[in-house]
Amino acid sequence: MGLTYKRPRKLQSTGMQKGLVSNRSFHLQWMKIIVVVVVFLAGLNACSDRVWNNPYPVQDDHGNILYQSFSSRPKYLDPVRSYSSNEDAIIANIYEPPLQ
Repeated sequence: MGLTYKRPRKLQSTGMQKGLVSNRSFHLQWMKIIVVVVVFLAGLNACSDRVWNNPYPVQDDHGNILYQSFSSRPKYLDPVRSYSSNEDAIIANIYEPPLQ
């Protein structure tokens, strides 16, 4: 019973392994192209005057308009009947008070 040493066999490259390598490099090339296109489109968007997610109409871009939010809808626009502070903020923009 003698011990013999067997040299490990050299792995032969098969078409399957070459196909995986070339397939991987193909995907990397496409990923690089996609990244370049996305960066290019982002750069083009940055050159525009208009913000792409602006919720207001285009006609109001150059006007002197102030948009504000309020916590709840006003119940009355009559200054005599209104009683909450959010109504007062809206009514003060509509009616000019007689004395201050």
